[in-house]
Amino acid sequence: MTQLLAPGVDFRSVQTDQASADVLRPDIFGLAGVFERGPLFVARRIDDWGEQRAEFGGFLRLQGHSGRSAFGPLAMYGFQQNGGGTAIVVRMGGRQTLPALATLPDPASGRLVGLVASSAGAWANGVQLRLPLRVVARFAAAAFPLASGGSSGSIVRVRAASGGIAFGTLQPGPSGLELTPATQLIGPYVVETLDPTVDLHVTGPGIEERFRALSLDPASDRYVWSYLTVQAGLGPDWQPRVPAAWEPLDAGLRLALAQQGPSASRLVRALLLEVPYATPALLAPPWPAPSSQLDVSAGAGILAATLSAGTDAVKSIDVGAYRAAIELLAEHPLPSLVAIPDLLLGFSAVESPCTRTPDATRLPTPKPAPPDCGPVSETPTAAPASPLPPPEPVAEDDVPALGSSTAVALLQEELLSALAGPGEASAERIALLDCRPDLSPPEAILAAAELSQTAPRGELGMFFYPWVRILDPWTGGRGTLLVPPSGHVAGVMARTTREGGPSARFANETLNAVVDVERAFDYEERGRLNAGQIAALHVSPARGVLVLGARTLDFSAEAVRFAPAARVLAYVRRVLRVVGQTLVFEPNDRFLWLRIVATLEVALHELFLAGAFAGRTPAESYRIRCDEVTNPAAEMQLGRVITIVDVALSVPLEFISIRIAFTRDGARVLDDIDPVRAG
Repeated sequence: MTQLLAPGVDFRSVQTDQASADVLRPDIFGLAGVFERGPLFVARRIDDWGEQRAEFGGFLRLQGHSGRSAFGPLAMYGFQQNGGGTAIVVRMGGRQTLPALATLPDPASGRLVGLVASSAGAWANGVQLRLPLRVVARFAAAAFPLASGGSSGSIVRVRAASGGIAFGTLQPGPSGLELTPATQLIGPYVVETLDPTVDLHVTGPGIEERFRALSLDPASDRYVWSYLTVQAGLGPDWQPRVPAAWEPLDAGLRLALAQQGPSASRLVRALLLEVPYATPALLAPPWPAPSSQLDVSAGAGILAATLSAGTDAVKSIDVGAYRAAIELLAEHPLPSLVAIPDLLLGFSAVESPCTRTPDATRLPTPKPAPPDCGPVSETPTAAPASPLPPPEPVAEDDVPALGSSTAVALLQEELLSALAGPGEASAERIALLDCRPDLSPPEAILAAAELSQTAPRGELGMFFYPWVRILDPWTGGRGTLLVPPSGHVAGVMARTTREGGPSARFANETLNAVVDVERAFDYEERGRLNAGQIAALHVSPARGVLVLGARTLDFSAEAVRFAPAARVLAYVRRVLRVVGQTLVFEPNDRFLWLRIVATLEVALHELFLAGAFAGRTPAESYRIRCDEVTNPAAEMQLGRVITIVDVALSVPLEFISIRIAFTRDGARVLDDIDPVRAG
């Protein structure tokens, strides 16, 4: 706290628990992906695209390929463009991902300073740190200790007649002022006293940082190298989730993970090494030897270092990295929508530039109809007899192939299971899953059925088909990219949820920043996809690309086969859990039961007003029971409180059937509109 005693402004720091305030928000998006920079395997909150660029960088073109980009930044951009807001972002990396490094001397101690990028990756190659030095006094000396000249505690630069340079601090000794640490240079010397107040200039990709009035004195609270260290007292939120199979970690990656965290600089971290500047051969990996970027012109001097040797190593992102990201998203209390579009990065296609901007209002020419695969069962009871014959991932040096399409499907199953929670039918969030590209509608239906068979405990998931086409940000709109649609759809879902709650309709909404779909399909195929519980995307003339379906992977006849109803149940489960956590250790009596009922009544009544329930009144829509009947003596002795909540979910209207009779006088409607809910 900083307080001004004179009349003026009183500044007081207040700690707020943002996570507690947002734990019941149903519009927060959880995204794991490959990003340009940012902390690895740490969940960070992002509220807009500007914050995303500052924390994780912009769009990432994979090295060595002019037409292939990481899906994580594109999904986040699509999320924001479609009205999304808050997101929990996890950056994934490979075990061969390394930080950019450099070393330079510390004028006060004569030791080497290690500079490491704030996060691993090739993004920091070329980041430069410049520290101008100002000479305030200069005198000649034959040898140390000094018989005259200088003052105790002065930071000096010593230049020998041979051209060598040493740094240190003058300290009193038995015979005069000594140089600490002692120099090995042979005199005579020119001793230059340095101004301890310095300015620091750091430049990086699109970022320039200037820090004024820092100090070379280690005793100062503005000591230049302490200013660039990670803030002390980092909590468990900054502890990276490193895959166990990666141990032992490469020394460079271990160093990068240890330097993740808030600091005065977004670009560089500094560590004072126990190595004298004069003997860099003592450096241990991964530190490089000091560069020669040292300007010692008369009357001035600049310490400069350029970071190098950082690598992205996207190909080394393995199954363990994806599992670590899944665990982080599953354990985080905020996300209600979760997606990992980079699971499909190995199937991405290199797009060639186009000569015109695609027209979103043009209905794409359908591909030839696939062979008839017969009727689709509404409630499949057995797994498909034969596996899909999908194309294998593209084999590129910097693209994570994950082994095969089977590995992708297994990770999608693990994502569904991880988000489901510990008990049966306890899911509080929904997984947004992307199909593989180049699948025909029958193949997509088969893939969705396989995923549905692996979710017997009430896991919530949506399967989107097909991929969408966006303008390539690297070509200024002269080319396009095919990307998974989960990020863009998540933005629509987040926007409609903020406007109307978790039961809000998002189907039939237009996707922004999308110009086309990978594949068009006719009405018959649309019906098959709908019956196969696939959330299809379609181009409509004059409206653009629409989210045409809101089905989950649940093939049952229950209301949870529709995403709005499933999300309402997920939200109710979250409310029950949060309310229960606040009432732990309270006396188990009638007053506790009344508090539980009153708290849940508020949440359920808000859902009723938003149209989440089918009843015309609150009494017809929900019922909460927490009394002597639900809590017999045996349960109370076990320290448990049982609350039963019954809700009547509103089922979305998908089709309208109107009967028309042709009579002698013309056509007339025989009955009212009859809603037919598609099964």
